[in-house]
Amino acid sequence: IALLKQAIALDPKYARAVAGLGYAYSLKGQFLTKPELYEDAVELFQQAIEMQPMMADGYSGLGMAFVAMGREDDAIGALRRALSFAPQDAKVHSALGRALAIGKGKFREALAEYEKALTLNPLVGWAAQQIALCCSYIGEFERGEQAARESITAQEQFTSGHEGVQLIGSY
Repeated sequence: IALLKQAIALDPKYARAVAGLGYAYSLKGQFLTKPELYEDAVELFQQAIEMQPMMADGYSGLGMAFVAMGREDDAIGALRRALSFAPQDAKVHSALGRALAIGKGKFREALAEYEKALTLNPLVGWAAQQIALCCSYIGEFERGEQAARESITAQEQFTSGHEGVQLIGSY
């Protein structure tokens, strides 16, 4: 956070640093359970977007902060805007899936986003875990079991030193 603030002090129009600080505040808010940091993050993402209106990372971070704040409609709008600039970004598809599933209970739509994320990046084991969850909600149990097994494999690859994304709760 200190280095991002220093970079912004040197160049107040450095949109990537402003967005990076927004991400840092979002993560800090998440891990320290300080919801007021999400407000700071939203303000920073909005500033970054004003500086670079086509920056997908700004919209993506904004959407993720809105999800954390329970502002699902705003989150979905921001994440769809991010995808308009970066349609191949697996993280944004996953974030949109999260907003649709957790915020709106739209498990079929969320499933499509998680599947797109996993297609774009097969190492996004978290998406496989969420596919399994969505499938359980819509009654597609065999498909869900297959996704759960993929999620476990991704976790095992991570813990054995191979490439992968660490998952909490795969087993």
